[in-house]
Amino acid sequence: MPVSDPDAPDERPAEPEPMRVKVRAWTARVELNVPEVARQEMDEHRLAVLRGDDVDPLDGHRMLTRLKVAAALSILDAREFVTEEDWQLAGTVIRVSDRTRAEVKRAVAERAREAARARAEARAEEAGVIADRADERIRRRARAAVLRYLDRHSTATRKDLRGNMRNDLRGELDATLDDLLAENVITSTGGVYALA
Repeated sequence: MPVSDPDAPDERPAEPEPMRVKVRAWTARVELNVPEVARQEMDEHRLAVLRGDDVDPLDGHRMLTRLKVAAALSILDAREFVTEEDWQLAGTVIRVSDRTRAEVKRAVAERAREAARARAEARAEEAGVIADRADERIRRRARAAVLRYLDRHSTATRKDLRGNMRNDLRGELDATLDDLLAENVITSTGGVYALA
């Protein structure tokens, strides 16, 4: 049953008086009569399950719960029989319960989706940081390789530098040369590079 009340007052109302219910003191086993409409609905459902029709077998449990609610209503009214009205009221209780349960399931599923989305975004961000660091490491290694070669050989062509680099660094050669030229760390004259 729902526990929300959009019309709840701002201030807590006075505590209601306890409701006194007279329940018969049954000392022996008592059989409550069930209305024919309830018996018929339960029998129809059971037959559909037995025949393999497209019904949810768990609805049998739902009907038993409905019957228990109807029986509780009759006992609260000090009766030893369940009326059709009890059965209908119990149906209303079960429908409200079903609706509330569906809302709770939707809310739980939405929270699970949000949590999964947040985890995926965190993993994607982590992967991005790892990729950025790997790219930065390759750029640093390419830069060091160019500077090391020029330090040892004084001058070099692009072909010399590329041939001296490891395969995984060669893709960074042009960007590295552009950066070093822009920073005035190296010079280029006629395609020959040297330390500045």
